[in-house]
Amino acid sequence: MPLKAAGVARTIEIPGRPLLEIERLLLDLNGTITNRGELIDGVDDRLARLKQQFELHALSASPSSAPRGASMAALAAADVVCRSIL
Repeated sequence: MPLKAAGVARTIEIPGRPLLEIERLLLDLNGTITNRGELIDGVDDRLARLKQQFELHALSASPSSAPRGASMAALAAADVVCRSIL
């Protein structure tokens, strides 16, 4: 499926379907981009690339595993909006 940059959104063409425009990317914090509150190796570089295409948001269901220190700084640098759902 071809992807086309469209400002801060991505347009995905799926044959026989309407165009799908994605503006925001929602990520799970624990186990996806962090491990016990620490950013997983390489995630900061990937977030930097993704922020060029999407508005980034991250959720956590575990306040005890919220990002801290350098992890929080890296998420802030990538303009990731972090929220706990508890």
